[in-house]
Amino acid sequence: VTRLRDGSVEAILGEAAGHRARLFATMETFTRPVLDQPFDFRGNRITFLRYLQLWTGHDAAHTWDMLKALPARQSEPALTAWLAQYKLAS
Repeated sequence: VTRLRDGSVEAILGEAAGHRARLFATMETFTRPVLDQPFDFRGNRITFLRYLQLWTGHDAAHTWDMLKALPARQSEPALTAWLAQYKLAS
């Protein structure tokens, strides 16, 4: 955060896009046994696949919150289509 404090919104969004690309590339390597592996998450036994499903909804909620501060970007087709999956876009 400190490193990006004086950066533009576009620079921050660009860095986030690069981070997501690296995450997605890593996720493509997960095998079925890895996805089906259960683990303890805050006192609940869930699979890694379920964790990823919950995490993607969490990401969308943060995106929706950020777009409240960026009203000019709220109507971008790619963003509204992605958010519509989570019933967050209006």
